[in-house]
Amino acid sequence: MRLLADIEEAESTFSNNGKGPHGKLRIDMPGAIGRLIVMPQLCDFHTRYPDIELMMGFGDKPVDLIQEGVDCVIRVGTLQDSSLVARRIGIFQGVTVASPIYLERHGVYMNASRLQQFSCV
Repeated sequence: MRLLADIEEAESTFSNNGKGPHGKLRIDMPGAIGRLIVMPQLCDFHTRYPDIELMMGFGDKPVDLIQEGVDCVIRVGTLQDSSLVARRIGIFQGVTVASPIYLERHGVYMNASRLQQFSCV
C-alpha cells in the first residue's frame, strides 16, 4: 500500500492536473541582488505563480544546498563547485563611484593603478 501511495504521489507531482507549479521554493542570493532586482518583482511573480511558497535567504557566503535545504542560489562570479549545475541568468557589471565632494578633496584618478590611494576602495 505504501509503494502504491508513493507512486501515486510521484505521478500527481508530475501531472500537476493543469494547475501549474506549486510548492516551496527556497532560494539564496546576495542581499544587493535581492533588494534591487528580485524584491521589486515579487508581486508579479506571486500573481503569475500563486501556488509557489517562496522562501528567500540573503547572503554572500556559500551555502550547502543539500545541508540547508536550498533549491537554488543566485551568485555573482565563477562557479566553484563543479558538481553543481549553473546557468547564466545575466551579466553583472560593477562600477567604482565617488561623490563630487570626495573627488574635489582627493582628486580624480583616471588610472586604475592609483585606486589604492583612495581611502574607501
